[in-house]
Amino acid sequence: MGQSQIDVDFEGRTISFAMAGREPVPTVEPRSIGQAVVVQRLRVRRAFRAGFDGQLHEGPALTDTTLTAIGEIQLPRRLHRGERLHLTHPDMSEAADPMRRFLLDVEYTFSEAGGAGGSRQVIVDERD
Repeated sequence: MGQSQIDVDFEGRTISFAMAGREPVPTVEPRSIGQAVVVQRLRVRRAFRAGFDGQLHEGPALTDTTLTAIGEIQLPRRLHRGERLHLTHPDMSEAADPMRRFLLDVEYTFSEAGGAGGSRQVIVDERD
């Protein structure tokens, strides 16, 4: 199968991820819903906070920021269909109003060595 025929797609959600003996950390959890690719980087194009009324604040809380993997997971990482990553940023847990909507770019390649690949935009909206 040629690389142009590979079905690459992701979906995501936000969760509070707890590791043994530590406080839960707010994370973005992208999940592969296509064929296996190597995720090189997950970049937040824009992220928005929501107030108690559920309405998004004016302007983004994060822009052009790279999320980091938590736990034992490191990027780059091969993701097969159904597999997930847990990524976070320090600003995600700093404010009383949590981030509710993320516009993400998942940058991927077809092999661990890099080379050919692409990017997919994923919208994660906790309100959906």
